[in-house]
This record gives sequence, structure tokens and C-alpha cells, in this order.
Amino acid sequence: MAPADEAPETPEAAGEKRFDRGPRPGSEDAKTRNWGAIARAQGRPPEVLTDPEIPAAEVEDAGMELAPGRPAPAPPPPVRSSRPFGVAIVVALALLVGAAALVVSLSRRARTTAALARGRVALAGGEWDRAVEAFELVLAIEPGHLEAGESRAFADKRARGATAALTRRERIGSRRALVAATRRRVAETTDPVDRAAIIDRALAADPDATALLILRGVATAVLARADLAAGRTRPGLAGLERAATSLDRAVAQAASGAANERDGSADPAELAAAALARALLRLVVRGAPAAASVARAVEAAPAGSTTATLAAALAAIVGRRFADARARLDATEDLDPRTTAALPTGRATLALLRAEAALGAGDLVAARDEAELALALAPDHGRAHALHAAIAFEGGGDPRERAERAVALGPLDAFALGVLARVHAAAGRRADAQAAIDRACRSAPDDAGALLVRADLRAAAGDPASAARDLDRVLELDPDRVDALIARGAARVALSRPAEARADLDRAVALSPDRAATWAGRAAARRAAGDLGGAAADLERARAQAPTDRAILFELGRLHHGQGDQARAVDAFSAALAVRGDRAWPEAPTALGLRARARLGLSPPDPRGALADLEEALRADPRLVSGWELRSRAWEMLGEPARALDDLRRFVELRGGEAAVGADVRDRLRRLERGG
Repeated sequence: MAPADEAPETPEAAGEKRFDRGPRPGSEDAKTRNWGAIARAQGRPPEVLTDPEIPAAEVEDAGMELAPGRPAPAPPPPVRSSRPFGVAIVVALALLVGAAALVVSLSRRARTTAALARGRVALAGGEWDRAVEAFELVLAIEPGHLEAGESRAFADKRARGATAALTRRERIGSRRALVAATRRRVAETTDPVDRAAIIDRALAADPDATALLILRGVATAVLARADLAAGRTRPGLAGLERAATSLDRAVAQAASGAANERDGSADPAELAAAALARALLRLVVRGAPAAASVARAVEAAPAGSTTATLAAALAAIVGRRFADARARLDATEDLDPRTTAALPTGRATLALLRAEAALGAGDLVAARDEAELALALAPDHGRAHALHAAIAFEGGGDPRERAERAVALGPLDAFALGVLARVHAAAGRRADAQAAIDRACRSAPDDAGALLVRADLRAAAGDPASAARDLDRVLELDPDRVDALIARGAARVALSRPAEARADLDRAVALSPDRAATWAGRAAARRAAGDLGGAAADLERARAQAPTDRAILFELGRLHHGQGDQARAVDAFSAALAVRGDRAWPEAPTALGLRARARLGLSPPDPRGALADLEEALRADPRLVSGWELRSRAWEMLGEPARALDDLRRFVELRGGEAAVGADVRDRLRRLERGG
């Protein structure tokens, strides 16, 4: 029993609750029972109305007639009264009222029966709105009619579902038309501001259209790059963030199933290109893209499409699998037009990825060609300028202007900032280099490339402990990163931890045995541990793989010189000095001096060759103190004691006087002064 303060249950609510119990409205049992009632009201056999093919109009007409053949109510017996005329009037009025009530009752029942029949026919034919109207009429006549409540609830649910489906179809149809019109208008203008305004107006009409969100992301990125190219850094960065956010929404809708067939405005190729564009924008705005962004781009791309190739290549570059990336990109001739339209960099994206993969693989010629193509296609693309600067730097150049342009176009691009820092450091501008790399690490705290550059700068500044901490973080992010293992091994050598250094470098050799730097790094660890023979063997392996690497040749010459093998030392120093580059080699004077010393130690010695080396070394660096002493020896061997005395006196002066030099030098000085 319901509590007293609760409202009575309406027929519609009862119908909702009880719809699954008893005969389903429209079933054969229900139709037979109710159509039988109508047949009796018409004086027909019941089976006449059991056929659902009887027109609804005939049922309605039949239901509105009074039942024929029903006997009229018998008049009451006469009442005797002392006033027969007044009593007769009262009786007549009562009979009239009763007859009127009977007529009204029969009319209400007939209307109810007809409305029920009309509703059942509409229900059986799937005419949900018409069925709802009929059952609502029944409920208006008899508010507590249980069957009408149940049937009305069922028909209303079906009617609402049909309306929603129709509305969705209409919305998708209008969305497709809106997107098509917007694309047509965008294609008709070349002004990026006008394009953005056209897309914004379309989005105001339909904010959730996935294709419009993709178009908006591309248009915003183009405008943002124009701001950066014009020096408007803050609005440019904000624009790139808005572009990435717009693409984020499009990708999120695709992932949740709200796009594609249901959306009716974007196809899989566009959505895949949007995922790739988002990853590339994140790469420029905040350093290396998160693994999740790249993985989403790979997952979103249809199998075998150009977008799938680009996404997989980007994942390989981020994972430093450069050979895999190059193989994928070399098989791609051009981009699908839908992919090109959804990428802010258009066709330049393919050239950019090819340049980065070639640079990582050490193919500077191919990398330079692709970087120049990317610049031709996208002259104001910061990443293209950064790649070109990095390639020129690796080739021995000093691309300061190009690197600064890259940073102006990508102020938060950790890659561009890292390139600029390396260029500054190579030119001796340590403060500028430190400022650039600090900006990179603030922009992208977990960018491995930026951390590696900062570690190199810290090691060069004599702070191997800080360098090792940076490298620890890099190897947390990527335990198999070979260049980080090599750099940490060098830092641990400087920290007098040769066993740990050897462990890092052994792992580097195991991971990349075809890389010269791994053998050179392990040679340094072996030399620090006193294993000169093993160090020499590793350096010879490194030289075989990189015969023009000056640093490897220089270290090999020093090692052979220390072992007393002067002939091999001269050969290694000569090979190092024969390598020419656009950038000055700071170790050149030292290499010349060491080669001169090795020549003087030959059997027989080569004083003239040593003299030529020392002349060149002292012109390049007059502060090379040991060069004056060595040249005095060469002059003495050539029978020039006066010149030998002058150079030796210069050496003693630079050393700080006779008290600061050894006894052997003082003895030579006295001997030369006596003319002996």
C-alpha cells in the first residue's frame, strides 16, 4: 500500500512499469479480445475484426455508432398518488435524466473503444505518433485506463527514438553540406586570415564538426608561423598551442567514436593526418613529442596509407631507429592530397622527416638535400632551418645565422635551441651556449637531445658530476641510447670511476658495434684503467670505421707516442692534420707539436720535419710553450746553436725563469751559452 503523501500513479507511469508483464500491446491475444468488443458493439461476428488488414477508418466509424439491438430500459411501474399530475412530471424528468446519462455513458464508452482500436491499428503499423494521439484520447476520457497507459508509453518511446534518428540524419546531412561549403570557400581564397575567418564562422554554426576542427588547426598553425616569422613570438606560440588544441579535439572525437560515420564530416585519412599533425606540432612547441602522441598517430593511420608511413617513420626517428625510418620514407614518393591538406607543413613534412632520418644515420649529403627541399617548400619553418643548421655544423661549418633564425621561428623548439647552443660552444661563446641550452631544458625538461647537449657543455666546462646527472636522466628515459652511454662513460672516466665507465662503454659497444664512437669511448676507459694495449686495439677499430675522424686519429697518435711507437704516432697525427674542415680545429697546434716530438724521437730522427711542424704550430698558437723547447732541439740537431739558444731562452722565460725548469734544460742552456 502506497504511503499517504505519495501522488497516485498515473496510467502512463503504470504503463512504463508494467509494459513487460502480461500480453504485449499489439499481440494477437490483445487484438482479438478488443476487436471482439468492437464487433459486438456493431452487431457483427467477432471474427470479422480479428484481421489486422481492416482499415482504421472503418473501425473508427463502427465505434462511433450506438450498439444496435440492445433493448431499451423498461419504464418503472406507475405510482399512485393523490396528485397524479405532479408525480407524472417528476417521473418524466427522472426518465429524461436517466436516458441522457445512459446516452452519455454509451457515447463515452464508444469513443473509448474507437480510440483504443485506432491506437492498436496504428501501433501494429508502426505509426507511433498516431498511436500516441489515440491512446492519449483514451486517457483523457478514462484517466485510469491501464491498457491505454501501457500502450501510450510504448508508442511514445518509439516515437521519440524515430524523431532522434531523423534529427541525427538531418544534422549529419547539414554538417556534410556545411563542411563541403566551407572547404569550397577556403579553396577560393589564398589569404590565411580570410581562411581562418571562414572556418570560424562555420564552427560557430557547428562547433563539433571534426573536419572543421582539423581545418581550424591547420589554418591556425599557418597564422602562428606567420607571426613567428614576423618576430611576433608570443602570439605565434599561443597560435601553435591553439592549433594543437584544435587537432587534439578532432583526434579525441575520433578516438571516442564521435567522428567518422557518426560525424559525417571527416574521413579516416583526414583524422589520421590530424593525429600526425598534432604530434609534429607538439614536437615544435614543446620539444620531442610524447610517446603517446606518436603512438596515437600510428594507430589512427589506415594501413598502407602515406599517413601510416609518415607516422611510423616519426616513431622510428623518436626511437632513434634511423635506418628503419629511412627505409619507410624512401618508399614514399608523395603525400595523399587529404594528408597534405591536413598537415600545416604540407608536402614539406616528407622532406623534413627524410632530412632528420638521414642526419641521424650520418648521411650528411642526403640530409642537406632534403633540408634544402623542405626550406624551398616551407621557407619560414623553424624546424627546417634548425635541421639545415645542424647538418652544416656536423659538416664543419659555423651556421650561426641559420641557427638563430631557427630559434626565432621556433622559440621553444628544444632541437633548434640545442643546435644553437652547440654552434655557440664551438665558437667559444660559452655564455651564449649556456643560455640557449637552459632555455631548451626549461621548455622541454625531458628532451633527451637537450639534456645531452647540456651534459656536453658541463663536461667541457670541467663539471663532469653535473654532466653525469644529466646523462643519468637521459638513460632513465631511454636505457639503450648509445650516445648517452658513451658520454656518461667519458664523464665517469673524468670522475675516476673507470669500472663504471667500462660498464657503460661495454654496453655501448654491444648495442652498436659498427659505430666508431663506441670503440673510441671504450679506448678512453681502458686507457684510464692502465690497459694501453686494449685502448690501442679499440682505437684502431674506431679508425677503421671512421678513417677521417680527427679526434680518433689524434687520440691514437697520443697513445702510440706514449707507448714509444713514434712511427705509428707520426702516421696518426699526419692523418689527423690532413683532415680539413670549414671549422677551425682547436687541437691542431697541439697535434703539430706532438708530431714534431714524435719525429725527433724517430730512429733516425727527422729534425727538418719537426722544425716545419713547430713553425706552423707556433704561428697558430705562440702560447704553445713546449713548442719553443722542441724547436730549440730541432735547431741544435740541424747545427744551428744560436737559434737553438734563442728558442730555449724564450722557453725558460715563458716558464717563469730558470728556477721553474728542470735540470736538463738548465744544463742545455749553459752548454749553448758556452757555444758547445
